[in-house]
Amino acid sequence: MQQDESITNEIIKRYNYLYENKELALALCIKKNDEKGHNYYLYSNVDNDIVDSFQEFLLSDKRIEATGLYKYIEFIKENKYFLNIVQNKIDCVEKIRNYNIYLRNIPTFTVWKILNYVRKYNQNNKNIVKALDVYYNLDRYILTGIDWKSGYDIVEEDIIENNDKLFLFPAPIIVTRKKCGNKKTFMALMYAGNEYEEEDDFLNLNLNQKEYKENIYYSSFSIILEKMDYLNVEVKKSIFDNLNNLKVKTYKKGF
Repeated sequence: MQQDESITNEIIKRYNYLYENKELALALCIKKNDEKGHNYYLYSNVDNDIVDSFQEFLLSDKRIEATGLYKYIEFIKENKYFLNIVQNKIDCVEKIRNYNIYLRNIPTFTVWKILNYVRKYNQNNKNIVKALDVYYNLDRYILTGIDWKSGYDIVEEDIIENNDKLFLFPAPIIVTRKKCGNKKTFMALMYAGNEYEEEDDFLNLNLNQKEYKENIYYSSFSIILEKMDYLNVEVKKSIFDNLNNLKVKTYKKGF
């Protein structure tokens, strides 16, 4: 499907806003667990109304300024009292992860994770799953600076053409080296995870064909996303350059 400039600009606007405010958006998914030493976790299972707010922002026909997520984030950014509370939750999650050698260098708050909440909620809806791939594909470029052909699932073509670049995707893996005589051996140790959180998986292979419910449409905008091609590399590079030129996160101005 040919890309319409207004649709492309709308995708860019929504993605940029989520990228710049991903910590505040995902703070909605942070809860304190008193059974685990009062620790805070970025829970993978959250209330449906939180997922609905992410879905509305990403896929609805509303202007982003009219969405509940935008209004919530802007309210927090303008209110120093609530901003401090939310920032404390964010810092607590980061502090716990910094103690974990598997996770200390893995981004905690990502657009990918926001997309995953919506995808998981709509895992049987082929239309929404396909629509989200436009955002997933863009996020792959922003993470690596490489033009991938994959959306959420990594496709065989990317594995073949960019096999030596797959390591650029963050992964909770530790590679250990050991010398046995004159030979060096390597062992990759994978983080087992915990019962509350779910780490981003950028190398997911869809080996099993799912049975989807057909023709469950969310909005006219989501239908457009479902049918359109991924953003072209020039657009993705422009977004990549602009985001990497950001020096200060806007929501920290309240401090």
